[in-house]
Amino acid sequence: MSFDFAVIFDMDGVLVDSMQGIHESFDELLQQEKIIFSETEHKRFFGQPLREVVLIWNQEYGLKLTPKEFSQRAFEIEYQKLIQRAEVDTGLISFLNELKQNQVPLAIGTASEKKRANAIIEFLKLKPFFKTIVSADDVPNRGGKKEIFLKAAKLLEIAPQKCVVIDDAPYGIQAATNAGMKTIGFAATPNAKKELEASDVVITDFGQISLEKIKQFIKTPKRNP
Repeated sequence: MSFDFAVIFDMDGVLVDSMQGIHESFDELLQQEKIIFSETEHKRFFGQPLREVVLIWNQEYGLKLTPKEFSQRAFEIEYQKLIQRAEVDTGLISFLNELKQNQVPLAIGTASEKKRANAIIEFLKLKPFFKTIVSADDVPNRGGKKEIFLKAAKLLEIAPQKCVVIDDAPYGIQAATNAGMKTIGFAATPNAKKELEASDVVITDFGQISLEKIKQFIKTPKRNP
């Protein structure tokens, strides 16, 4: 059996609990460049494409690295942290298995660079679940999350309004909403749940959703943004 809807997963903070490693690697690299960020400043840039963020840091904070240079150096730091402590959520694996076994088209839509996304997904052995991985490198002018999600839908050959996006950042939820897609906010902490209130649905773990719930969810009218 196959379905006429698809599920698109954000990567960082959804498929992999990478946010701590990202923050630590960014902090370590920025400190090497004599720049120190507060938690508030971290939140300001949370979930946005790295290319855009690095350009802002160059302009506002005096960073003197290209997005490519920053990405390469940060990932070298992050990957070492990832391989030491990365764990895949068993609830996530159960959910992915259920969707895959029932031939639900699945994609990853990430603002990360392609090389980094592939390395992480392959290390975690998640690649077989997904038909495609769409990164910031795969859209014109390294566009934002909306373009990434729309490209994923196109590659899956599913209409945007038949796609469900699972993301952990307000920026990603807004992008999916702007693309005409249904949204599930993944909140790993109580504070995050409040930040994701613009989502159609908010969950705190993958045990709260199933194929049956997705089927019912896709049938409900999309609420106005």
